[in-house]
Amino acid sequence: MSELRQRKNRNQLFDNVSETNLKASSADDDAKAVTTSYLRTKAMIQQELHRVHNVTNVIDQDGKILQDTSRTHKGLGSMVKNARKTLGVLKRQDVQEALVFWAALVFFYLSALYVFWTRMRIPFLLW
Repeated sequence: MSELRQRKNRNQLFDNVSETNLKASSADDDAKAVTTSYLRTKAMIQQELHRVHNVTNVIDQDGKILQDTSRTHKGLGSMVKNARKTLGVLKRQDVQEALVFWAALVFFYLSALYVFWTRMRIPFLLW
């Protein structure tokens, strides 16, 4: 869009200069044409400067956003490492608890069997 507008402005700028040369008008007409051409050029330059200023602002804002994102990412990296370590500890504790549970269950059944064995004195079992 802006490129099409820029071409149109350039064509108008150069067309006015060529028309003034062909007309062979007076010095006042030439001065007016040059002045209007200068004003159009000045307006175009101001538009471009304004556009470049806006682009620079956007680039600066994007740079700040990227820096903030980078800091957040680095912070999350350490959090992920800590979470990974914590999960490892929890897995080890889970395995340890499972071993303790099964050992306690086996001990309970062996104790119950011993009590049953000594109280009942089953004759068919070897004593």
